Amino acid sequence: EFRLVVMAGVAQDEVRKLSERLKFGFRQAIKNGHVLGNDKLWGYDKKDCVLTINEGEAQVVRRIFDLYANQQMGIRRISQVLYDEGFTSRKGNAFNVLTIRHILCNPKYKGWYCANKSQTVDYRSKRKIFMDESEWVMYPDPSIPAIVSEELWDRANALYKRRSKQMMSHQSGAEFHNRYPYSGKIICEEHGTSFHRQLLKSAKGEKEAWQCRVYRDKGRAACSAPQLRTTELNQIMADIFSQLAQNKQAIIDAVVTVLQSVPDEHDYAQDIRRIEEDLSAIQAKKDRLLEMSIEGVITTVEFKQRNDGFNQQIQALEERLEALRAEAEKGQRTAAQLEEIRAALERELSFQNGIHSALVTTILDKIVVKKNSTKEEIHLDIHLKFGGPWEAAFNRMDSSLCFIRPKNITPKVPIKKT
Repeated sequence: EFRLVVMAGVAQDEVRKLSERLKFGFRQAIKNGHVLGNDKLWGYDKKDCVLTINEGEAQVVRRIFDLYANQQMGIRRISQVLYDEGFTSRKGNAFNVLTIRHILCNPKYKGWYCANKSQTVDYRSKRKIFMDESEWVMYPDPSIPAIVSEELWDRANALYKRRSKQMMSHQSGAEFHNRYPYSGKIICEEHGTSFHRQLLKSAKGEKEAWQCRVYRDKGRAACSAPQLRTTELNQIMADIFSQLAQNKQAIIDAVVTVLQSVPDEHDYAQDIRRIEEDLSAIQAKKDRLLEMSIEGVITTVEFKQRNDGFNQQIQALEERLEALRAEAEKGQRTAAQLEEIRAALERELSFQNGIHSALVTTILDKIVVKKNSTKEEIHLDIHLKFGGPWEAAFNRMDSSLCFIRPKNITPKVPIKKT
């Protein structure tokens, strides 16, 4: 048994040494002007670790950066525009959203080297962790030909980070606010897929609409469901809320009950797990630093300086971890928060300032676009988070023809003006 333990220790040490030799080889290759990494990087041809620009593909890269940074288009819209313009992936498909994101965020396109995006924290399992951007190693590399200018790349990435922060701030649908209240809540009955937001531009300005994902990806021949305008949906929801508001207290009580039953949707567990991984990675760095000090690779002064830096990072992460665990324990909204929501609902149910997106977010469960809907006449089943479903139908050719009622209930006057 002792022999097996010794052999295992020796094997592990050999794996570590091999890893160090490989890293040393990578560093030497980089110094010699050899470009490592993806051999199928879009926009480049790679031979013998040397990148050259593939002008046919580079045209797509420049178009992506132009559409994103200069024309302020979203990534999904860029994929559709490229496909419409005849630009496809190597397999002939529309560009994947992740592919476009990777192109936008890869510093090679501005002629920069980038490394240390991830590190192996366990030699045996080969488990990797992704490093924070502040720890990446980046610098201009003359061996990498730039496809776009540094100014354009920097502008595109500043916009990407800004949009990412905005998406994170609007991520929780249970919060009493939401930027796009119908996101993920409109369902195509024909395909069971969700509708995606789209901005339609005209001489009169921009209008927000929603399209089935199948229609958006493959066109009208693949899905007959009509696109819905946000203004139309808001009018329908306002009509439903107006009918419900005849018993205002009942709807307020119902909404508060829904909120009490739904915990805070912030994924504290994921944040805690990431911090624990970061702590594990820093501890691995400290262990390696100690080995380098023992082997005489670094001086005692350098060891102390870098070790103190690691300790400061650990202290900050542990404080953040403790705060996250405390937040996770709270779970439910406080009584004071619920009273604030009650007061806000009282104001919103007066509809003096139109319909508020927060009210839709809080009460609406989903909207099903029925199969028999056409571009001119649309039929919807509207499900709230309490009570039975509602049925809505309206004719775009004659805006006065519309009815909204609880499903399976026949009103005395089904047609009414909106």
